[in-house]
Amino acid sequence: MDAPTRQVLEIRLPRGYQSSFYELPGERILESPWMTMHIQRSVQMPKTHVGWAAHREKKVIVGGLVSRVDPQAAGMQIRTGDSVLVRATVDKDGSVESVRPIHGRANEVAAVTKAVREWRYQPTLVDNKAAETECYVVVQFHVPGPRVRQ
Repeated sequence: MDAPTRQVLEIRLPRGYQSSFYELPGERILESPWMTMHIQRSVQMPKTHVGWAAHREKKVIVGGLVSRVDPQAAGMQIRTGDSVLVRATVDKDGSVESVRPIHGRANEVAAVTKAVREWRYQPTLVDNKAAETECYVVVQFHVPGPRVRQ
């Protein structure tokens, strides 16, 4: 796995912003011969007095994925087009605290949930303070085609 990188963002929260999590721009896409994973992250924003302009500007340093475990296909009858969606909560220290299934076939959800629980991130910082993040992970399965001999 490549060395994790940290993305530095300057975020200006919209006036009246009330949500506790802010969706970070972009998604990470990871691919293997039999699946594609799309990861969308959100960061928990500290409660502020939103009316004050100075408190609406946030510096976010997004911690990269340090290690991951891929879902194991052993024993699964994977069908091309199957997908699983889970939501993972990443603690302030970068460890996955919980994984909640949202969509998918039971055996595939179990494999994805088990794998995502093992992921580790660098801590994400908001204004130099560690912050909790959430990840929405979509795993799209595809059956590898036959190998062509040359």
